[in-house]
This record gives sequence, structure tokens and C-alpha cells, in this order.
Amino acid sequence: MAFFRRFPQTKYVHRRAVQSARCVPLLLSSGRTILAAVTLLTAAVSAFGQGIDIINSYPLPTPQVDVAIAPNSAFAIVRAGAGTGGLTFYRLVDGVQTRNLPLQSASSARNSIAVTADSSRAIIVGDAAAFAVSVLDTTQDPPFLVSQYPLAANAHDLAISPDGRFAMIHGIGPGGGGGDIDFFRLSDGVPIGHFEASGGAPGGGGADTVAISADSTRAVAVGQAGPDAVLIFNTSTLQPSILLTH
Repeated sequence: MAFFRRFPQTKYVHRRAVQSARCVPLLLSSGRTILAAVTLLTAAVSAFGQGIDIINSYPLPTPQVDVAIAPNSAFAIVRAGAGTGGLTFYRLVDGVQTRNLPLQSASSARNSIAVTADSSRAIIVGDAAAFAVSVLDTTQDPPFLVSQYPLAANAHDLAISPDGRFAMIHGIGPGGGGGDIDFFRLSDGVPIGHFEASGGAPGGGGADTVAISADSTRAVAVGQAGPDAVLIFNTSTLQPSILLTH
């Protein structure tokens, strides 16, 4: 297997393809490895077995990045900090950029991009700002903006319900104290719930701090030690409610 070189958290990558793009693997805090520039790859079968060919590549203006691929494999979303770098959509069949959306805030979130299971909606979150939450309709090419809303706290973690009804955001309060939990309905991007926890900032590092049940009827948010460190929500109705605190 001398023809291949293995990077952490990746499939085998064609050595000549990587060298020709002059890209360096970048290990994110979430544990995912991506290339320092946006490089779109496609699998190809050769006499040497399964290789990977570059079909397109683009520069990035900032190392503050996150990336997600739609479950239907139609597109990828790349976040590159704030400002004009913003949010870029790439059509995966041919590697073409289809939309760029400027963002007002950078992101310190563990996860800042999520796509619904049916690939019809995407949500992007960032640090506290007037338009920290962006919900997009991804059924069109290019995708279009459904709504934008503020966040009072820096987003730390993000999850989408398996049924695609809502997104859940866990934020870090001012100065690291307390924590906000916000729910957004994804069909129209409208906020449907806001809760303030007194259990301290969410768990540090790359920890997941929100989770949603497979049937989308329950959600859990976890913070640091405190009276409301664990919050369990009833999400079976149109408006989430706290079921239990611990």
C-alpha cells in the first residue's frame, strides 16, 4: 500500500492528488480532519484499487472552518469565519460553488452546521450577534435564506431532530456563566423555545452537550456542575417544555 498515505480520521487518500493540490490536513477540535483549502474529491477505480481524484479546489480566507455534507450527497456547506468568507455551498456532482452567504459572526461552536435527514433544510449558528442563526431552504439550487435570528449567547453545540422538525442550540452565557438553550422550527426558521440554565457553561473541549431522541420526542442538554446541569425536554409538541432538571 505504498501508493497510499493515510491521514487521521480519513479514508485512504491518493498521494499524488494531495501533493498536486498542495493541501495540508487540518484536524478540527471536533476530531474531524479536512484539508486546509476546500478540495472536492471523487472516488475512482484503477489498476491499483480504489483511488481518489480531485475534481475541484478553492481557497479559504480564514482557518476558522466547519464543514457538512447533505445526507443525499447533493451539496456540501463550508463555513469560513465571519464577513465575506462566510458560508459557501458546493454542488458535489461537479464541485461548483453555488452560493456564498456573508456571516456577521465567527463561530466557536463544536458544531456550527447541521442538515436535516431529508436534506431540505440547513441551519448555521455562530457567536452572539444580530444574525447568529441562519436557516436555509436547500431544496433549490442555489439554496435560499429562510430566516435569520439573533443569539444572546455564543453557540456551543447544535443538533437537528431526526424528523427534521426543529433544531436545538446550546449557548454559553456571558463570561462563561449560565447557558442558553434555544429551539428553532426548521420549516420556517422561527424560534419556538428559549430556556436559561443556571448550571454553568456547557462542558468544555469537544464535548457534545445536546442530544435528541430517535423519535424526536425528547431532548437533553448537559452543562457543568450546578443545580440545572442536566435538562430533559419534552419535544413531542409544537413548543418544547422542560420535563426534568437535575
